[in-house]
Amino acid sequence: MKLLTGLPVTLSLATILQVGSAQEQTACVVGGFSFEFDGKCDEVNFRGSYENLYNETICGHSLEEDVRLILGLSASAANDEVKAAVREICKISWDDAEKVPFRYTHMKGDQFSQLYYNGGTYWNEEVETNLESETGDATNILRRDASNVRQFYDSLSRNAHVEWP
Repeated sequence: MKLLTGLPVTLSLATILQVGSAQEQTACVVGGFSFEFDGKCDEVNFRGSYENLYNETICGHSLEEDVRLILGLSASAANDEVKAAVREICKISWDDAEKVPFRYTHMKGDQFSQLYYNGGTYWNEEVETNLESETGDATNILRRDASNVRQFYDSLSRNAHVEWP
């Protein structure tokens, strides 16, 4: 699942959901499981990912009913209840996601982070140009000067949230 930040998160429903034992019907998908999806964390994407698990079962009720049951709701629960339950799962997944310090984005230390947010680093004012050198060579090459940002984006940022400094 990619939440609004675009970071992937795995929902582990066995630890998040508390399915009541006194329900008239039980969900067809049993046991612990997890899944991922791209896009906004909402009931539409949740249902779409859950459908893959549901299709592997032989079930006496519809996908919509099974989604409600796996969320701990009655099979006839209102759509607003489904949305609220999925919203809570998304919140828990977001809160439980791995977090990395902001300084990992640039690897220049905590003081650089503070100066950057205050607008006082060369990153804030640097502009790549060919006009500053006598030979016409580029100066202030952002791709090189901020290369750690790209490395961070290609690695840690794919699976974790960045903590604010």
